[in-house]
Amino acid sequence: MSTVAAVVLTAVAMLVLVALAAAVTIVVCGLDVEDVDLGGDDA
Repeated sequence: MSTVAAVVLTAVAMLVLVALAAAVTIVVCGLDVEDVDLGGDDA
């Protein structure tokens, strides 16, 4: 049980870290990318 719990907790922690990284990337880079894409489409 301990091993399973450790694996589950590790997987959840990794998913949380990935989600946070994705959120930060979208907020920081995503907005810039969207602006650039919109400008490119308009141009």
